[in-house]
Amino acid sequence: MLIEYLGGLKGVTRTRVREDAARRALRYKKWEKSKREQGVSGGDEEASGLNSDKEGNDDGALDDAKRWAGLDDHDKRKEYKRARKVLDAIKE
Repeated sequence: MLIEYLGGLKGVTRTRVREDAARRALRYKKWEKSKREQGVSGGDEEASGLNSDKEGNDDGALDDAKRWAGLDDHDKRKEYKRARKVLDAIKE
């Protein structure tokens, strides 16, 4: 039901939701690539996604980066899948 609702969004709200979902999907892809290249299970700061999420001094972005770093691999993949569903629902 939520995906159907998001599909009906318009204007600035639609843009913001799309940008947030794209950011989350890209963050996962960067993390996945870094993990593959380093052969690490996400232990260092770059592999965990902290560096890629710091946009300015926004407390919300920092909190989200900390939350992301605390997720296990399975939960990171689930977040990516949710972001992809949102992006598919609000394609232009």
